Amino acid sequence: MRWVWLCLLVLGLLWGWTEREQRLSNQVRHAKVVAYYEKAFRSIAEDSAKTIASIATMRVRMGELVAGIDARVSMEVRNALDENERERSGVAAGTVRVRYVAASCPRATSANNGVPEAASTSGLDDGAGIELSREAGQDVLALRAELIRDRAKITGLQEYIRAMRLQEE
Repeated sequence: MRWVWLCLLVLGLLWGWTEREQRLSNQVRHAKVVAYYEKAFRSIAEDSAKTIASIATMRVRMGELVAGIDARVSMEVRNALDENERERSGVAAGTVRVRYVAASCPRATSANNGVPEAASTSGLDDGAGIELSREAGQDVLALRAELIRDRAKITGLQEYIRAMRLQEE
């Protein structure tokens, strides 16, 4: 009977030892998995930090680029609008006249669609242009100011798009 108890004791010790080894093996395996994932997460975090820094740098550069384009286009618009305002003031004061069209009419000849030349000596002055009234001149210059602003917006956007395309390449 002692042998039975002794065998049971040995079997119990062996079973306990294998359980302990299995637990230790699982702990080592778990530690390796944790270390692997920690390394992977650390690598991802470092890559993310680099990407975030790169994006921040790109934002700063794009901000500087946009500010430069905006400053240059704004200065050009200011100069053009100042010139336009000087012309408007001149039209309002009557010192400047807005010449709308400088046109000339060709003399009619038989080669000109079969229309014969006029027999009379009366006619229009060929070099005369049409001058607008002050109010109409103000309207034309107001339209010109809007055109200047719109062209500046388009030019600025085109330059921004070109700069963005160059950044991508």
